[in-house]
Amino acid sequence: MAQVKAISAWPGVLHRASELRLPILVANGAHDVMIPAYRSYVLSQQAPNAKLILYPDAGHAFLFQDIEGFARDLEQFLEG
Repeated sequence: MAQVKAISAWPGVLHRASELRLPILVANGAHDVMIPAYRSYVLSQQAPNAKLILYPDAGHAFLFQDIEGFARDLEQFLEG
């Protein structure tokens, strides 16, 4: 819980997201309790050329909970 409080209190750098010029893949589990999916949505809206993917049956470990789906999505993103 201390880490959740720390993440929630940190002001972050979201105000600089509009400066990003490269395509960005923003991925998250829909049930992530460490970094809520809403924050990923906000980042994807602030950064130009951002693509958001939320994994509906996953949490903070979405990379491991949907390995095949993430690998496929990452490959598609990198191929452009």
